[in-house]
Amino acid sequence: MPPTDVSLPETAWIDVRTEGQTGTRIPLIAGQPMLVGRFPDSAVDCRVDRTVSRRHCQLDFSPPHCWITNLSNNGTRVNGLEVTEYRLNTGDEVTIGNSIRFAVQSPRTSNIDESSAASGRSLQTLGTAPSALPGEMFGSSVGSSLPPQRRSDAGTEMLPLIRSVGQVMDVLQTAMSSADFFLRAAQAVVDLAGLDTGRILFLRDGQWHLQVMQCSQQCTQSAAFEVSQSMLDTVRTHRQVFWENGGDQSGAASMEMLDAVVVAPIMNPSGDVIGAVYGDRKLGMGATVEPISEWEAMLVELLACSVASGMQRLNQQERVVSLENQFEQFFSKKLAEELEADPTLLDGRDAVVTTLFCDVRSFSAISEVLGTQRTFGWINDVMDILSECVNEFDGVIVDYIGDELMAMWGAPVEQSDHAQRACLAAMQMFERLPEVDRKWESIVGRPTKVGIGLNTGPVRVGNTGSRIKFKYGPLGHAVNLASRVQGATKYLMSPMLITGETRELIGDDFTGRRLCDIRVVNIEKPVSIFELRQTSADCDTQLMRPYEEALRHFEHGNFRKAIGILANVLNDWPEDGPSLLLLSRAVEAITATGDFSPVWVLPGK
Repeated sequence: MPPTDVSLPETAWIDVRTEGQTGTRIPLIAGQPMLVGRFPDSAVDCRVDRTVSRRHCQLDFSPPHCWITNLSNNGTRVNGLEVTEYRLNTGDEVTIGNSIRFAVQSPRTSNIDESSAASGRSLQTLGTAPSALPGEMFGSSVGSSLPPQRRSDAGTEMLPLIRSVGQVMDVLQTAMSSADFFLRAAQAVVDLAGLDTGRILFLRDGQWHLQVMQCSQQCTQSAAFEVSQSMLDTVRTHRQVFWENGGDQSGAASMEMLDAVVVAPIMNPSGDVIGAVYGDRKLGMGATVEPISEWEAMLVELLACSVASGMQRLNQQERVVSLENQFEQFFSKKLAEELEADPTLLDGRDAVVTTLFCDVRSFSAISEVLGTQRTFGWINDVMDILSECVNEFDGVIVDYIGDELMAMWGAPVEQSDHAQRACLAAMQMFERLPEVDRKWESIVGRPTKVGIGLNTGPVRVGNTGSRIKFKYGPLGHAVNLASRVQGATKYLMSPMLITGETRELIGDDFTGRRLCDIRVVNIEKPVSIFELRQTSADCDTQLMRPYEEALRHFEHGNFRKAIGILANVLNDWPEDGPSLLLLSRAVEAITATGDFSPVWVLPGK
């Protein structure tokens, strides 16, 4: 394809078209190479034609010519020769790799199509779709679109530009912190372009809806004229800024009183039109009616970009707030802050954790008495206090299972003292239950009681829910065992139990006695069970030591010796559940036949 004799001017545009796609017009900027290909690696996105490679070709504008270099593997033959580089002048066309056609155009603006010209309308466009991102907007349209003499002017000629861009940046900054940037953007349309009205409209269900409108001092909202639906639809179809000077000669009722109108599309990150910035000037408003200039249209286009950018920022802020709220539903404030800083901590991984199950006793009986409405109020108050105890010691609230709370320590953030934290939270739960009773005992008719079981062990932590509903928590044998230990509190008649694995980690800072070894439902290996309690030194001397001595005799088959010790213990502590249970097992063992095992098989969960 030999070049023509007509060279390109200082300012030129190139139409990029792919099969089945409306052309995209981009500016040619001297000294700035332009990469053309398929999203997301390219500066110009040809997203419809999937045969286009990510780096299909490169444009280099060096007046008076545009050079196109084919970067794809699919070459083109011209006059029987394989050609990889092309020189284009005004009016030239070339197809690269049978996928993208380039056509060089000049001058800067043009009528949109022949039908508009035939109807007597004079629509003008900047010839390029505005970006959804302000950085891209400044880098492409604005800098290259200024008339050549303005780019080189100095002094007072630059002041209007500086002031205008300053006002646009004010809109952008407002969008970062306030939801009123729609109003500020509409007002900027009036202030920057000297138009009578500035509007922000959005598309919903295929229809245009007014979001906000601002008017000049000469035009009140009551006197504001209707918008041009045809202009809005044109912008929606072609995804470019358009303006028209002079009334609509086609007879459209909405344009009868208009002198000039400019509309720029608001684009989302996918390049879809979701709204428009609309400015207009009414015939007869003011002493002199000036047409909308190309520079004013560019400012409206830039404002549309700022609105799109502001919406993205607000959406991001909303997602951050939503994420923070979601985090704080499961995690303490401290943990939520760490997760916000590093969300990858939520990824599935192996960890050693301490899991706590807390069950509210007699829930069914109480709910039957209270009824549904008051049961909700009561159980909410109970769960509030239990949850506050978990958060107080930086635990994770994994789930609420009816009348049971499940919590975890040791993940997502590693905690070297996770077992101690879990035990402290458990003890605080008992300390705070009287707060519930002060409000509810007279209504419930009994004090609120709970059973708590804890176990430490290796698990897999991560999203144990689904893609539809998130639930961060642990899975594994150690979790199942913790749940069984909570169930054992009812059989061992002790409200707070921990396993030997947890006991080894908490050291001597906690008081507790080994109650026995048990075998729980569906878990074959026996587990040592310890009581966790807050007691005095007298309790340690008079109850715990004698009990553990009786347990040793029992496990060695010295049942009568164990019975004698337990009788003395119960004389001083007649309501001690574990002592009553061990005494019953010793008496039963004396009369039992067959092999003896000190491991107690729990009768249920």
